[in-house]
Amino acid sequence: MTTIYDVGDKIRMSFNFTDENEAAIDPTTVTLILKNKSSIVATWVFGVDPEIINTAVGSYYADYIIPTRGYWSYNVTGTGVVSAADTEFFISKA
Repeated sequence: MTTIYDVGDKIRMSFNFTDENEAAIDPTTVTLILKNKSSIVATWVFGVDPEIINTAVGSYYADYIIPTRGYWSYNVTGTGVVSAADTEFFISKA
């Protein structure tokens, strides 16, 4: 199900990483790519960009204030110790 937000809402993009036994684990690299319908809006890398916060082993989030209406997606990728990826979608309306 796609979540609908209003322009100006702050969203929290949360993501968790686990190993094959479902134990929490930190990837070597965590990358978050935020896109709107027409282009990449931001690319953040944990440890380089302060937007990605690590709250516990394997648990991360980034907050973003939605500036415009439209269709959005974000993709998070973990590489290294654990390799995983996930994409989420949302809509913003005026």
